[in-house]
Amino acid sequence: MPNQRKLKNIDEILTRQLDLDGLSAVGMEDDKIVAMSNDTSMPCCRECFGPVKNHGKFSKDYLDVLVREDGSYDFRTIKYEFYKYRCLGQGNEKAKKCKITRTMTVKETTFAKENAKVTNRFEDLVVKLAVYMSYSQVENKLLSYVSKQAVGDIVKRWTRDKINKRGPFFTPRILGIVSFWWDKKPYALAYDAADRDIHIIDILPEVTSDNIINLINRMDRTHIRAVVCDCNQTIVDAVKSEIPGADVLVNTDALFLEVLHEFDELIRADAPHIANVDKKRLKKDNTNLREGDDTRIRDITKRYARVSVAYDHVNMLRIILSRDWDPTELRDWQYKIPITCKNEFQISAAYIDEFWDELLNYYKRRHEITSGTYEKLKKLDELINKFKAYSYEILPARVLYLPFTERDMPQKWRGIPLERIISSMDELIQKKERMKNECQ
Repeated sequence: MPNQRKLKNIDEILTRQLDLDGLSAVGMEDDKIVAMSNDTSMPCCRECFGPVKNHGKFSKDYLDVLVREDGSYDFRTIKYEFYKYRCLGQGNEKAKKCKITRTMTVKETTFAKENAKVTNRFEDLVVKLAVYMSYSQVENKLLSYVSKQAVGDIVKRWTRDKINKRGPFFTPRILGIVSFWWDKKPYALAYDAADRDIHIIDILPEVTSDNIINLINRMDRTHIRAVVCDCNQTIVDAVKSEIPGADVLVNTDALFLEVLHEFDELIRADAPHIANVDKKRLKKDNTNLREGDDTRIRDITKRYARVSVAYDHVNMLRIILSRDWDPTELRDWQYKIPITCKNEFQISAAYIDEFWDELLNYYKRRHEITSGTYEKLKKLDELINKFKAYSYEILPARVLYLPFTERDMPQKWRGIPLERIISSMDELIQKKERMKNECQ
């Protein structure tokens, strides 16, 4: 390959101001920075990889931004000049076809995505703001240089790009898939259930068999020994179908969460006027109550008979699951659900019947799974639900890919440690609250 020629008339001062790898500024034109790629080598045809000839110089405008030290924004337009190349059609049949179809080749840009109108740096800034602001607020923050609709398009393109750039998936020995709800729609978190740091591997936008199969297909399924999930029939069925050699485990913490939810519904129905703090007291672990909690709980349970028997039954299950329980104890709890509360606890009772084998599998292998995982995942879900759903793409951008506005995606994808995600989400919520206070 011949040596690359050097660009002429490079403006060193403008190039430093431009501060984009691979680009050099060659001048100004109508308040636009005129820039060209440092790569001056002749490319190959993108279809047949044969020789090409220069077809002429073209240009395209990109919106760019620099964040100053004081946090303000310096918006500018880059006029990017580039060459198009036409295939000479020399060589095999594919090359001859290129000549007939007049195939054109353009070098890929590293500073902006194909068909984008803004630089990657501008996209990164938009995403950094959109993860804690509404799209309208981002539009106002950026002085309407981009519209609300453009913000949504940028977030979608940015997130898809990160998803496509993920390397081969690390395959956990025990895969976890747990479902939650965001903006009245189900989603799922995939994670390494045997990892002490609990890496979140992926977020599934919907809990469907296809999404679960796509997740498994990105891993070495022969390495997966078990899959732990919640009481979700779609997940259980998909895993059994795709990885028949793996044990399916239903987390008993997920079962207990359903019981607590049913107990909460009973409290709201029978004792709607008690204070929210008292409702929380009733759902607390009765072995870890604060001073004064006992008195309030006794007062409430004396006044509301169904709340009283349900309270005792919920804590019976809590005790059973907190120790090395005998399987017959869980069945005993199911059969002893108070008659007056049968309707309220019918879903959890049905879960015990439907997922009995999977619950037993979890009991047998519980020591292989990082303790407290479900509780931590539930905390993450609570943080996720503090934000409104403007689009699905903002969810993985906020939870998984935000760190990669500052660095490249890793060659092998293992996910992000849960504690780091929770810390990041806490910071975003604080930013959201500060912004809300500033607007008041």
